[in-house]
Amino acid sequence: MGLWQQVAVTASECVDSVFGEVMQIIPMVAGRYSAPMADPDRMIRTVTGIYYEKPIDKQMLDESPGMGRALASELKVEELSVNIQTSALYTAGVLDLPQKGDRIVRTEIVGTPIFEVTSTKPDSAVRTILFVVKVAA
Repeated sequence: MGLWQQVAVTASECVDSVFGEVMQIIPMVAGRYSAPMADPDRMIRTVTGIYYEKPIDKQMLDESPGMGRALASELKVEELSVNIQTSALYTAGVLDLPQKGDRIVRTEIVGTPIFEVTSTKPDSAVRTILFVVKVAA
């Protein structure tokens, strides 16, 4: 491991120790005619992650005939993500990224919603970003 990789790992561990919280990744499988259910072929994992809400202003465009593409209105939305050290996502020496539809549960705070993974994005260093949506309170 190179010097910069070691520095990135150390920095990542420091960030987890200050901002991290215990979370569970619950693998899910879509039911053919039912709601998603726990995937029996993949195990539940407990990891330390950082939950992040980023406010975003989205512009809506009016594309009706004769209106061109004039700005119609603005929406206030939030981009929700969970940031996890990539090394915590290895299972038996193989990187096992959470899949679309898997659930994330923040276990340290009572009453927090359950989140569903919509996409994953490993960064170029040592962390993986999971983009999520709230599915239950």
